[in-house]
Amino acid sequence: MAEPDFSALQRLIGSLRATAQELQRCGGSIPAVDRNVSRILASVKMLEINCCDLEEPTGADHPTETEGGAMFAKAGSVESIEPASGIRLKSMTYGESTHLIEFRIRAGTVLSEHAHPQEQTGYLVSGSMTLTIQGTPHHVEPGDSWCIPGNVPHAAEFREDSVVVEVFCPHREEFK
Repeated sequence: MAEPDFSALQRLIGSLRATAQELQRCGGSIPAVDRNVSRILASVKMLEINCCDLEEPTGADHPTETEGGAMFAKAGSVESIEPASGIRLKSMTYGESTHLIEFRIRAGTVLSEHAHPQEQTGYLVSGSMTLTIQGTPHHVEPGDSWCIPGNVPHAAEFREDSVVVEVFCPHREEFK
């Protein structure tokens, strides 16, 4: 099998980003163009992240603590787990009070209403979902974000394969 040409992939990603930016410049006032450009840029970001996962590791296999208790994790250095059907998560890094987690969720996955003591701040990187907070549904598209206080009931339904990045405070011990 031929070795991947990462420089060619990086050039292609740069070209896709430039094309999306040109579309944004030419048709930015048209809502349909705006939505599609946002989706293209989110996809480009995912390509950048996934290309980092493919590159050879630079030594660190797991998140490492640095001097002073800081933590650093290289993309691709964290193993994912499947806590429930249709959901894969990576516990990326955590500090004294916060916990950064990346979720990859399959289309059709439903998270029933639940609550937990942690505050939950999130960002939809790609995909589409309905997030219901205290009975109020919100249509979520790439680039949208939310913050749910601790112990507030919420649920989610994913219409597309999605990537969500969330910060919990305090830690979600079950995901470390």
